[in-house]
Amino acid sequence: MAERLMSFEEARTYLGIARPTLYLYARTGRIPGLKVGTLWKFDKDDLKSYLKRQMKSYYAKRKNKIKRGG
Repeated sequence: MAERLMSFEEARTYLGIARPTLYLYARTGRIPGLKVGTLWKFDKDDLKSYLKRQMKSYYAKRKNKIKRGG
């Protein structure tokens, strides 16, 4: 499992989001992470799942918007 763990900066870069956004999402559980002392660690598979959920949500909203003529 250790080879799949990413640091805060690695996760931020992988997701392409700002530092404050990742802190917020990690603290609130939107993105699963583990805080070890003062350091955050993120499982790469969890981040992949998060991205997949975001993509599905985006395309579902887009599809509904097109159906409604918007």
